[in-house]
Amino acid sequence: MSKPAIRNIVIVGGGTAGWMSAACLAHVLHGLDYRITLVESADIPTIGVGEATIPPIVDFIRFLGINEQEFVRATNATFKLGIQFEGWKTTDSRYFHQFGALGCAIDGLPFYQFWLRAKQQGDQTVLSQFSPAARMAAQNKFVPASFGTKESLLAGSSHAWHFDASLVAQYFSDFAQQKGVMRVEANVLDTTLGDDGDIATLTVDGASGVATLQGDLFIDCTGFQGLLIEQALGAGYEDWTDYLPCDRAVAVQSESTGEISPYTRAIAEPAGWRWRIPLQSRVGNGYVYCSQYLDQDDAQAHLLSQIDGKSVTEPKHLRFVTGHRREMWRRNCVAIGLSAGFLEPLESTGIHLIMRGVRRLIELLPATRDCLCQAREYNQSLIAEYTSIRDFLVLHYATTQRDDTSFWRHCGEISIPDSLAHKLELFKASGYLKPDSHDLFEYNNWLAVLEGMGVRAQNTSPRINSVAPEEVAKILQQLDAALGKMTDAAPTHEAFIQRYVIDNKIEKQKAG
Repeated sequence: MSKPAIRNIVIVGGGTAGWMSAACLAHVLHGLDYRITLVESADIPTIGVGEATIPPIVDFIRFLGINEQEFVRATNATFKLGIQFEGWKTTDSRYFHQFGALGCAIDGLPFYQFWLRAKQQGDQTVLSQFSPAARMAAQNKFVPASFGTKESLLAGSSHAWHFDASLVAQYFSDFAQQKGVMRVEANVLDTTLGDDGDIATLTVDGASGVATLQGDLFIDCTGFQGLLIEQALGAGYEDWTDYLPCDRAVAVQSESTGEISPYTRAIAEPAGWRWRIPLQSRVGNGYVYCSQYLDQDDAQAHLLSQIDGKSVTEPKHLRFVTGHRREMWRRNCVAIGLSAGFLEPLESTGIHLIMRGVRRLIELLPATRDCLCQAREYNQSLIAEYTSIRDFLVLHYATTQRDDTSFWRHCGEISIPDSLAHKLELFKASGYLKPDSHDLFEYNNWLAVLEGMGVRAQNTSPRINSVAPEEVAKILQQLDAALGKMTDAAPTHEAFIQRYVIDNKIEKQKAG
């Protein structure tokens, strides 16, 4: 007997995951014969600390047809050119993971290979000198790549945003409801399964009392508890604590002090690391740590002692297990956001994984509840992406040279996943990084972290011998000088925000 058509989509849980999912589905399905309902409880607080993003968020906003200036203004956003890592390789080390270009190809061959040969011959440059994003970040400058000509080296940069997570959820809530999403404020009391094992109904308790809510496809955005995907359907969980040992976080917001930097800071601490995320009117701070080496009270005290300005919120504590559901799509339920899995926010991938989840769901959206093949494909592709990001995060810990605390000694002894070990072996041998279709982080992202952590290829490719060393040295000098000149001419980050977001005076213009 064939299963019924999917016409009624029910999203359980609001917050960033729920409302981003609702907004995207409503945008794509607008005008079609679908009903989208979102159930959220006023009694369940949202996590609300996913305030740093990576460049795909910009494409997502454009996909939804949202005006970027309006979005930045409404969410108290600032611009982000990358992440500055402090104290990760050694206690006094610092490096920058840039968004966008890192050098430029020479005769069609990778820039890194030429730079590495130059280093072997005594060149004194550092790799980040050839990143437009890193150069701007170092001077607290910012201009979008779209404001330059194709010939401008600054056009090689990319950007993301820092924003207020609660304002983002509200923005997408308004957007989704304007496109017809029905919001129901209620607590979910029970989940009823049909004879076929699919979710059939939810029992909810709202303003009108207890009611039954039917659906064809359910989206679980209930956070760590996984109310539908785990508690009702028992999807199971793949625990990655052996690879990524941090399992706690404490977050607090503080007053702004000093310049607004166009980057996130990730500062290594004795039992984990601390984030600093600058918004227009405040700063987000947090300490991600391993409870095996630090207790909650000490973590909070340490975080509060390190923030620059006065705290403006009470500290919020989080517990998590790094990993993912073994099935993110099980039967007629899809988990998106924290209900699907959790990867610590070291590389700001939380919002991205929400976007990937809902965009992939839209690509595979079935006509009926007979959707086993779509679920299988969804699970394989999303788990592959989670795994790829996991490996990139493990890279930051497993390559540390620190042994000054028990936590960092533990990190140095982490068993590296086979997939990461193979990638590192290839890179060390020849500077080659094996690309995979599901990789979020690309060649230049890996190069930034590898070089920053002191992992350098042992040999260069013989192919680059076709370019004379003196010609390479000349190209490096010219590129360095040109980037310096263009960066000097760029506006400061705060000046750009003031004119572009607050004064709304900047029209598309040339920079560099």
